[in-house]
Amino acid sequence: MLQSQQLLAKIQNLEILDSIGDPISVQDTSFRVLYQNTRHRETVGDKVGEFCYRAYQNQDRVCEGCHLAMSFEDGKIHTVERSRKTDNGTVYSENTASPLHDSSGNIIAGIEIVKNISDRKQLEQKLRVAVLKAENETAKTETIIEAIGDYVSIQDRDLKIIYQNKISRDNFGDNIGEYCYKAYHGRDQACDNCHLLMCFNDGKIHRLERAAPRNNTTMHTEHTASPLRNKSGDIIAGIEVVRDVGERKIVEKALKKAHDGLENRVKERTLELEESNTALKVLLKQREQDQKEFENNILSNMKHLVHPYLEKLKKNRVMSTELVYLNLLESNLNEIVSPFSSKLSYKHLDFTPKEILIANLIKEGKQDKDMVDILNISLETVKSHRQNIRKKLGIYGKRSNLRVKLISLAE
Repeated sequence: MLQSQQLLAKIQNLEILDSIGDPISVQDTSFRVLYQNTRHRETVGDKVGEFCYRAYQNQDRVCEGCHLAMSFEDGKIHTVERSRKTDNGTVYSENTASPLHDSSGNIIAGIEIVKNISDRKQLEQKLRVAVLKAENETAKTETIIEAIGDYVSIQDRDLKIIYQNKISRDNFGDNIGEYCYKAYHGRDQACDNCHLLMCFNDGKIHRLERAAPRNNTTMHTEHTASPLRNKSGDIIAGIEVVRDVGERKIVEKALKKAHDGLENRVKERTLELEESNTALKVLLKQREQDQKEFENNILSNMKHLVHPYLEKLKKNRVMSTELVYLNLLESNLNEIVSPFSSKLSYKHLDFTPKEILIANLIKEGKQDKDMVDILNISLETVKSHRQNIRKKLGIYGKRSNLRVKLISLAE
């Protein structure tokens, strides 16, 4: 007991223990608290003179697995982790027990340093969650890559294979650790225009197509190389995705054949259309000639078969009224074979037959009184028809000459 009191007196004189930020206490070999530094008293209160297991853990006997007891037993330093509930949540601590010896080397007490490791525990918990999440993500990624229908492999900067997905291993064998040019192409050095090397050189994605004999046929594949980078952005490897494009090649070949056939058909059809156009031009030219010949025949027949008899009738008739009708008949027949009658009847379909008759007489220079005698109508009727014709020609109320307007329609 005297030795413990002397030890306690020495410890209390060591101001350095009070300046340490971690809680420190000293227990004798009966586990009674002999000393607490300031930080320890602030944390758990003044417990000097009490048994540590009662003061700190509220137990009636030494704690199971007590680090101080182990220190007293073997004279070594022991560390344990403890946790206790507080109003602010669970506090985690790392408790380190070291034996204290007297001048004879006998263990007379133990010093306990308590380090708050709550922050570390929280970081460890976050780290465990992050690691678990990363492992899950890695597992998901590997599952996805394994399930991809394309051949996937990863080569390092030396073109050595460091990963293959299942379909790649099943079809090309497990070549991990081998050089890709040796494993896949039986070469002793990198392939010419290697897309992976181009990828390593410029950091871009490169694609190429290859055709190689396989199982008594030709295998067409599309190779895509992409760079893999570390967190610093340095290229550390390349991922190669190989896709079997045999079916696509068959479709492309069929499409090309169909395209070529369509082009030939278009050329044939174009030639047929050109021939048809040539024939149509010949027919149109012939039709124009036939039309011209028909018109000439009409004019000739009018000249030789109609006009001579009209002239004879005019010479034999003495009555002025009949002569007027003959002149009118001759004028109308001339109109039938002239462009004017067509223009007047088709361009101005709203002219009545009587208005067309009066328009022809006006064009021939007949006066209103002449038309009264010729058509056996009143002067007011003639003037009414004149007004209607001017309205329909858009010159009503204007100083335009009606006969000049009608003649211009025949030009």
